[in-house]
Amino acid sequence: MQNVSLVWKPDSTAIVVVTSGGYRLFYGLRTGSKNLFEQVDPESHKLRRESHELFLKEPIPAITIQLIL
Repeated sequence: MQNVSLVWKPDSTAIVVVTSGGYRLFYGLRTGSKNLFEQVDPESHKLRRESHELFLKEPIPAITIQLIL
């Protein structure tokens, strides 16, 4: 059995995966208070980024996915 389609709920709180066997798997999505990652420059000036365009302007939250039964 393979996943053949994925549909996002318009408010981004859930997704549905449709399988080749005709099953629909419902998953709930939540964002947590922790960010996925944080970019930190090293102390060495040789390794630092020179352009501010390389910095992310906003945090990227971690997403928790849970199968809804």
